Amino acid sequence: MFLKSWIQSLTNRMVFNGARRRYGLPTLTRNSARRNPVVSAFVAGSHLETLEARQLLTAMIDPATQMFSVAENSTATTLVGIVATTGAPDGGQEFSIIAGNNDVDMDTNLAFAIDATTGEITVNDAGDLDSENTATFTLSVDFSGGGGTGTITINLIDVDEFNPIFTLDDYPATVAENISDAVVIATVSASEADLTGAVSYAITAGNGAGLFEINATSGEVSLAIGQSLDAEATTSHVLTVTASESDGPDTDIATVTITVTDVDEFNPVFTLDDYPATVAENISDAVVIATVSASEADLTGAVSFAITAGNGAGLFEINATSGEVSLATGQSLNAEAATSHVLTVTASESDGSGTDTATMTITVTDVDEFNPVFTLSNYPATVAENISDVFVIATVSATEADLNGTVSYAITAGNGAGLFEIDATSGAVSLLTGQSLDAETATGYVLTVTASESDGLGTDTATVT
Repeated sequence: MFLKSWIQSLTNRMVFNGARRRYGLPTLTRNSARRNPVVSAFVAGSHLETLEARQLLTAMIDPATQMFSVAENSTATTLVGIVATTGAPDGGQEFSIIAGNNDVDMDTNLAFAIDATTGEITVNDAGDLDSENTATFTLSVDFSGGGGTGTITINLIDVDEFNPIFTLDDYPATVAENISDAVVIATVSASEADLTGAVSYAITAGNGAGLFEINATSGEVSLAIGQSLDAEATTSHVLTVTASESDGPDTDIATVTITVTDVDEFNPVFTLDDYPATVAENISDAVVIATVSASEADLTGAVSFAITAGNGAGLFEINATSGEVSLATGQSLNAEAATSHVLTVTASESDGSGTDTATMTITVTDVDEFNPVFTLSNYPATVAENISDVFVIATVSATEADLNGTVSYAITAGNGAGLFEIDATSGAVSLLTGQSLDAETATGYVLTVTASESDGLGTDTATVT
């Protein structure tokens, strides 16, 4: 009896394992069967068509997590992959995507489709495949009828859609001729919009002498190790740099224009220590008062000029390039206020900090701006007829506001008999030497006196009564 039960149990287990092998399931040993109550019941003699046995033989998504890849430029209906299962479908099971099937381009068409029967996943909307936007889709796939849910990851394979593009057409740089090979002269930069496209750089023209090198990754341009620049030999280098992509054959080019400046060896030197100038006070701001000059012996050193002292009132300006000194726009001189101005002019070099200074001594001459003006229009005087010719009858006075204009006086009317005279300098009126008055002959005289200026033709008149 025991032997018969043992033989039956062994026979059932062999049948069960044969079914499992047919559907791709692992076989069971005697011990593993004992640990599984459903299997144990089967092996002990349960019928193969019980509910528990059917569940063991139902097809399932296996493994539960699966991964596929598809190029981002794939067209609709392109096969992405087939969901893997184990076991034999019972005819009523269907595949469906229940989550993660995004409509990236928002056109209401989902990215992928799945065949309900075969589990084939295909591209549904090619417009949703853009690795630069969405690199991965994680789909939840349901296998109804006991087959469970699986996670299907679809990675988009980036394809070469874009070319490298430099941010600039030219990268200008200015460096001194004495820079070392550790100095970064310029850094070029190019972008490549593909997800996996990397850019590398190379100097492809303009470097025949091998002076320069470029970091293929960073785009930094520098002198090649041990090389140096010489402004006296060449003041400009134009390199052609090519950007190449890692995911295709396309390139872009840009230039690096390197200007080499001379090293400062000499300072500016004025040709004179002082530049004297004499000008009238009424010059306009267009008149060049004086021109300073300085030289700088460096190859490319240019000299510029500036007034650095003596111009507190802002009367003067200097052309920074030509060294011409003139009145600032709208300014004027006034000899009555100042007859001399001493400016300090500094010459600076363009290639360093060296300077030189010189002075400009400007002498301002007075011009005739004003006429003489008497203090009174009439100078009355009353005298006895017996006064002598040394007696001062009256003294006239006129002023002249010009700095160096002086006034002189003369009797220009009313002195027909020649009785009177006037001191041309003091304006004192008296009887002419040897003359006398006679009340019985005339009791009154009206003299016209004219004041003249020394620096022009202006005059004024007054009377002495």
